[in-house]
Amino acid sequence: MSDAPRCYQTAFAYGEKNAVCQACPCVAECAPVATERRAAILKTVGANLTAKQNETASEPIGDAPKQEVIVQPKPAPTPPAMVKEPAPAVETPKIDGVSKKGLELIRAISKVTADLPGEIKTGRNPFEHAKPGYMKVVCSLLLAGNFHKKQLHAALKDQLAWSDGSASSHVSIVASALPALGVVTIDNEVFKVAA
Repeated sequence: MSDAPRCYQTAFAYGEKNAVCQACPCVAECAPVATERRAAILKTVGANLTAKQNETASEPIGDAPKQEVIVQPKPAPTPPAMVKEPAPAVETPKIDGVSKKGLELIRAISKVTADLPGEIKTGRNPFEHAKPGYMKVVCSLLLAGNFHKKQLHAALKDQLAWSDGSASSHVSIVASALPALGVVTIDNEVFKVAA
């Protein structure tokens, strides 16, 4: 039935004494099917339902107030000419030499600190309790001084229990973002902390 309410023939929604069900124009078709479905479900789970229980089982579940069911016709589909076009995607500003993921990391870093190079110079790890979590590992290495990409890769794998692939991709992201922020320079795969 296309204009039936959402509860139509639902096993535990229908009830003989439920005022909402009795006022519903679909009760004649709904009642026998819902009752049969309820009995089948209860039989499957090993429960017995007496006639008295069947009458009271139809009360609304929980403390929700009884509501009148209003059956409304389905709205007509929107003609194609009236379909709204999706909003244009916001373009991420591009920085030469920085990957898309590198830009995402720069955005994440900027939410935590406006001066990552300054934080590192003062000996503070701004990602000690902030996300992304892998930046805590990166900043720990930065605080210790210069390091090789392989050291970062190993640290990410060991400290975060990451796979080779995850560690490698994050090393690439970091290598893209940190030079753009002036935190490091990279020479022969060595991250050199900016002075």
